[in-house]
Amino acid sequence: MVQPDFWRTLFRTKAVEAYQKESQQSGLKRALGRWSLVSLGIGAIIGGGIFTLTGGGG
Repeated sequence: MVQPDFWRTLFRTKAVEAYQKESQQSGLKRALGRWSLVSLGIGAIIGGGIFTLTGGGG
């Protein structure tokens, strides 16, 4: 039989304030700007399309 601690651990929650505090303490710096992210997204879509077209020879 499954222990009650297992379910408590599985469904544990964390307060939103704790997530906000952790995000403010991050030592990482934002390096990608708006246009870099847009370019990355467009490249991912085009790249996925190329793999789909070349792999679909049935």
